[in-house]
Amino acid sequence: MSSNPSRVLSTLAIGLALALAACGSAKTPDVVRTELLSGPKDTITVVAFTDYECPYCKAAHQEMTRAMQAAPGTRLRIVRHHVPLPSHPHAELAARAAICVESLGGDTARMDDALFNAGSARLDPGSLEEAGAYAGADRDKFADCLKSNGTTARLKADLEAYMQAGAAGVPLHFVGSKRFEGAQDATTWQDVFAEAAAEAAKRKPE
Repeated sequence: MSSNPSRVLSTLAIGLALALAACGSAKTPDVVRTELLSGPKDTITVVAFTDYECPYCKAAHQEMTRAMQAAPGTRLRIVRHHVPLPSHPHAELAARAAICVESLGGDTARMDDALFNAGSARLDPGSLEEAGAYAGADRDKFADCLKSNGTTARLKADLEAYMQAGAAGVPLHFVGSKRFEGAQDATTWQDVFAEAAAEAAKRKPE
Protein backbone atom coordinates (compact mmCIF):
# COMPACT_ATOMS: atom_id res chain seq x y z
CA MET A 1 0.00 0.00 0.00
CA SER A 2 1.37 3.40 -0.97
CA SER A 3 0.77 6.09 1.63
CA ASN A 4 2.04 9.02 -0.45
CA PRO A 5 -1.38 10.61 -1.22
CA SER A 6 -2.38 10.65 2.44
CA ARG A 7 1.07 11.80 3.47
CA VAL A 8 0.82 14.79 1.13
CA LEU A 9 -2.70 15.47 2.39
CA SER A 10 -1.62 15.39 6.02
CA THR A 11 1.32 17.70 5.32
CA LEU A 12 -0.93 20.26 3.65
CA ALA A 13 -3.61 19.94 6.32
CA ILE A 14 -1.27 20.44 9.21
CA GLY A 15 0.52 23.32 7.49
CA LEU A 16 -2.78 25.07 6.94
CA ALA A 17 -3.94 24.40 10.48
CA LEU A 18 -0.78 25.96 11.87
CA ALA A 19 -1.30 28.99 9.65
CA LEU A 20 -4.90 29.34 10.83
CA ALA A 21 -3.83 29.07 14.47
CA ALA A 22 -1.23 31.78 13.93
CA CYS A 23 -4.01 34.02 12.61
CA GLY A 24 -6.09 33.44 15.73
CA SER A 25 -8.85 31.52 13.93
CA ALA A 26 -9.12 28.55 16.31
CA LYS A 27 -12.68 27.31 16.65
CA THR A 28 -14.81 24.27 17.39
CA PRO A 29 -15.63 22.46 14.12
CA ASP A 30 -19.30 21.66 13.50
CA VAL A 31 -18.58 17.92 13.50
CA VAL A 32 -17.06 18.25 16.98
CA ARG A 33 -20.07 20.17 18.27
CA THR A 34 -22.32 17.39 17.00
CA GLU A 35 -20.18 14.67 18.57
CA LEU A 36 -20.08 16.43 21.94
CA LEU A 37 -23.88 16.55 22.04
CA SER A 38 -24.56 13.08 20.67
CA GLY A 39 -23.50 10.91 23.60
CA PRO A 40 -25.71 9.61 26.42
CA LYS A 41 -26.50 12.20 29.09
CA ASP A 42 -24.77 10.17 31.81
CA THR A 43 -21.57 9.88 29.75
CA ILE A 44 -18.86 12.49 29.26
CA THR A 45 -17.79 12.82 25.63
CA VAL A 46 -14.18 13.68 24.84
CA VAL A 47 -13.34 14.53 21.24
CA ALA A 48 -9.62 13.94 20.72
CA PHE A 49 -7.31 14.81 17.83
CA THR A 50 -4.20 12.65 18.16
CA ASP A 51 -1.18 10.98 16.56
CA TYR A 52 -0.18 7.59 17.98
CA GLU A 53 3.53 8.31 17.48
CA CYS A 54 3.36 11.67 19.28
CA PRO A 55 4.84 11.49 22.81
CA TYR A 56 2.58 14.30 24.04
CA CYS A 57 -0.48 12.43 22.76
CA LYS A 58 0.70 9.32 24.60
CA ALA A 59 1.16 11.36 27.77
CA ALA A 60 -2.34 12.81 27.38
CA HIS A 61 -3.77 9.32 27.00
CA GLN A 62 -1.93 8.05 30.08
CA GLU A 63 -2.99 11.00 32.24
CA MET A 64 -6.61 10.66 31.12
CA THR A 65 -6.45 6.96 32.03
CA ARG A 66 -5.12 7.86 35.49
CA ALA A 67 -7.94 10.36 35.94
CA MET A 68 -10.48 7.67 35.10
CA GLN A 69 -8.88 5.23 37.52
CA ALA A 70 -9.12 7.85 40.26
CA ALA A 71 -12.84 8.34 39.57
CA PRO A 72 -14.13 4.86 38.66
CA GLY A 73 -17.77 5.95 38.57
CA THR A 74 -17.13 8.34 35.68
CA ARG A 75 -18.49 7.20 32.32
CA LEU A 76 -16.30 8.37 29.44
CA ARG A 77 -16.78 8.20 25.68
CA ILE A 78 -13.79 9.11 23.52
CA VAL A 79 -14.38 10.12 19.91
CA ARG A 80 -11.02 10.08 18.18
CA HIS A 81 -9.90 12.00 15.10
CA HIS A 82 -6.57 11.09 13.58
CA VAL A 83 -3.84 13.59 12.70
CA PRO A 84 -0.75 11.63 11.62
CA LEU A 85 2.06 14.17 11.62
CA PRO A 86 4.36 14.13 8.57
CA SER A 87 7.40 13.85 10.85
CA HIS A 88 6.16 10.50 12.24
CA PRO A 89 6.72 7.74 9.63
CA HIS A 90 4.45 5.15 11.28
CA ALA A 91 1.63 7.43 12.41
CA GLU A 92 -0.50 7.22 9.28
CA LEU A 93 -0.60 3.42 9.21
CA ALA A 94 -1.36 3.38 12.95
CA ALA A 95 -4.22 5.83 12.35
CA ARG A 96 -5.58 3.64 9.56
CA ALA A 97 -5.39 0.62 11.89
CA ALA A 98 -7.37 2.45 14.58
CA ILE A 99 -9.98 3.55 12.05
CA CYS A 100 -10.35 -0.06 10.89
CA VAL A 101 -10.85 -1.42 14.40
CA GLU A 102 -13.56 1.19 14.93
CA SER A 103 -15.29 0.49 11.60
CA LEU A 104 -15.14 -3.29 12.16
CA GLY A 105 -16.75 -3.04 15.59
CA GLY A 106 -13.64 -3.81 17.64
CA ASP A 107 -12.69 -2.52 21.06
CA THR A 108 -11.38 0.98 20.34
CA ALA A 109 -10.21 1.57 23.91
CA ARG A 110 -8.13 -1.61 23.78
CA MET A 111 -6.69 -0.55 20.41
CA ASP A 112 -5.83 2.91 21.75
CA ASP A 113 -3.91 1.33 24.63
CA ALA A 114 -2.07 -1.02 22.27
CA LEU A 115 -1.08 1.72 19.82
CA PHE A 116 -0.02 4.31 22.39
CA ASN A 117 2.03 1.71 24.27
CA ALA A 118 3.61 0.13 21.20
CA GLY A 119 6.40 2.59 20.47
CA SER A 120 7.54 3.38 16.94
CA ALA A 121 9.39 0.09 16.55
CA ARG A 122 6.13 -1.86 16.95
CA LEU A 123 3.91 0.15 14.62
CA ASP A 124 4.88 -1.98 11.63
CA PRO A 125 2.19 -3.78 9.56
CA GLY A 126 2.62 -7.14 11.31
CA SER A 127 2.38 -5.63 14.79
CA LEU A 128 -0.64 -3.56 13.80
CA GLU A 129 -2.38 -6.68 12.52
CA GLU A 130 -1.76 -8.35 15.89
CA ALA A 131 -3.05 -5.26 17.70
CA GLY A 132 -6.18 -5.26 15.54
CA ALA A 133 -6.84 -8.92 16.33
CA TYR A 134 -6.23 -8.21 20.04
CA ALA A 135 -8.90 -5.50 19.80
CA GLY A 136 -11.35 -7.95 18.25
CA ALA A 137 -11.15 -7.11 14.54
CA ASP A 138 -11.37 -9.90 11.96
CA ARG A 139 -7.88 -10.34 10.47
CA ASP A 140 -8.92 -10.64 6.82
CA LYS A 141 -11.34 -7.73 6.98
CA PHE A 142 -8.77 -5.69 8.88
CA ALA A 143 -6.12 -6.22 6.18
CA ASP A 144 -8.56 -5.14 3.47
CA CYS A 145 -9.71 -2.15 5.51
CA LEU A 146 -6.17 -0.80 5.94
CA LYS A 147 -5.89 -0.04 2.24
CA SER A 148 -9.53 0.72 1.50
CA ASN A 149 -10.86 3.93 0.01
CA GLY A 150 -13.27 4.20 2.92
CA THR A 151 -10.40 4.38 5.40
CA THR A 152 -8.67 7.01 3.27
CA ALA A 153 -11.90 9.04 3.16
CA ARG A 154 -12.26 8.85 6.95
CA LEU A 155 -8.66 9.98 7.45
CA LYS A 156 -9.24 12.87 5.05
CA ALA A 157 -12.36 13.89 6.99
CA ASP A 158 -10.43 13.84 10.26
CA LEU A 159 -7.73 16.07 8.78
CA GLU A 160 -10.35 18.47 7.43
CA ALA A 161 -11.89 18.74 10.90
CA TYR A 162 -8.42 19.43 12.29
CA MET A 163 -7.92 22.21 9.73
CA GLN A 164 -11.23 23.75 10.76
CA ALA A 165 -10.12 23.68 14.39
CA GLY A 166 -7.10 25.83 13.55
CA ALA A 167 -4.97 24.05 16.13
CA ALA A 168 -1.26 24.60 16.68
CA GLY A 169 -0.52 20.90 17.17
CA VAL A 170 -1.66 17.72 18.86
CA PRO A 171 -3.00 16.54 21.20
CA LEU A 172 -6.15 18.63 20.96
CA HIS A 173 -9.19 17.79 23.08
CA PHE A 174 -12.72 19.12 23.36
CA VAL A 175 -14.73 18.34 26.50
CA GLY A 176 -18.07 19.99 27.23
CA SER A 177 -17.66 23.64 26.29
CA LYS A 178 -13.89 23.66 26.69
CA ARG A 179 -10.91 23.17 24.41
CA PHE A 180 -7.48 21.88 25.52
CA GLU A 181 -4.29 22.04 23.48
CA GLY A 182 -1.36 19.97 24.70
CA ALA A 183 -1.14 17.25 27.34
CA GLN A 184 -2.97 17.83 30.64
CA ASP A 185 -2.24 16.09 33.92
CA ALA A 186 -4.60 13.64 35.64
CA THR A 187 -5.75 16.18 38.23
CA THR A 188 -6.73 18.63 35.50
CA TRP A 189 -8.70 15.93 33.71
CA GLN A 190 -10.54 15.00 36.92
CA ASP A 191 -11.61 18.63 37.31
CA VAL A 192 -12.57 18.87 33.65
CA PHE A 193 -14.68 15.72 33.84
CA ALA A 194 -16.46 16.97 36.96
CA GLU A 195 -17.27 20.27 35.26
CA ALA A 196 -18.44 18.51 32.10
CA ALA A 197 -20.73 16.24 34.12
CA ALA A 198 -22.22 19.29 35.84
CA GLU A 199 -22.76 20.98 32.47
CA ALA A 200 -24.47 17.90 31.08
CA ALA A 201 -26.77 17.65 34.10
CA LYS A 202 -28.00 21.22 33.49
CA ARG A 203 -28.65 20.64 29.79
CA LYS A 204 -32.32 20.34 28.94
CA PRO A 205 -33.27 17.13 27.13
CA GLU A 206 -34.10 17.68 23.45
